[in-house]
Amino acid sequence: MPPTAALQLPMQHPARTWAGPALVYPRDTRRKLVFFDLDQTLLSYNSAFAWMIRELRGGHISPWQALVGCWWYLLYALGLTQLEDALRKASTIARGRDAEETRARVRAFWEDEVSRRLRRQCYEVIEAHRRQGHELALLTAGSDYLSEHVAQHCGIPHVLSNRLDVEDNRFTGKLQEPLCFGQGKLHHARRLARRLGYRLEDCVFYTDSYSDFPAMEAMGEAIAVHPDLRLARAARDRGWEIAYWD
Repeated sequence: MPPTAALQLPMQHPARTWAGPALVYPRDTRRKLVFFDLDQTLLSYNSAFAWMIRELRGGHISPWQALVGCWWYLLYALGLTQLEDALRKASTIARGRDAEETRARVRAFWEDEVSRRLRRQCYEVIEAHRRQGHELALLTAGSDYLSEHVAQHCGIPHVLSNRLDVEDNRFTGKLQEPLCFGQGKLHHARRLARRLGYRLEDCVFYTDSYSDFPAMEAMGEAIAVHPDLRLARAARDRGWEIAYWD
């Protein structure tokens, strides 16, 4: 794991772009719950797409199944469907598959590839919050199987993610509802905050996607990390931090 930095947290400043922690700030004694998105935030790429390609190359899904997955993602990218619909459709590919075998392949995926795609500065930001005494959580639309590896590696104790239903060690092809996406992320974040004794005003959220806007707007602090175009525009309008990490 890369060496950690001193207490270095971003200040609230309208539309300021920063490349990661750069200054040392006084210790923040307020209790905070800090949420991190995964793909394109802590990770430098989209792990879901990389997983689909890996499964195709390994012969675990067919070219047709990969094409269907790409088709739904394209519809979402073009604004012709909601990502929730695409996630539900994609989950049907797993119907009937052995859950433990999949878990083992996800572990190999993490070790071989994903672990190398964590942004260097994410370690510094996570450690800065940890030294401040803040509680940490992942808040991602990704799967629990991969998210739990990332959380364990980074020392993040709470994981909010999408979960596939399993019966008798076989995937049913359905996701547990409500999905951890869009308004669903806000729902799951609010439940965790309430359980741990935080108000949403006490929470911080790091993410890259405009789809997370509902959760960002509800929390006390929002930091746009490598934001997409819509989120960058919204962040500038609201004076949120915009961060570009190595």
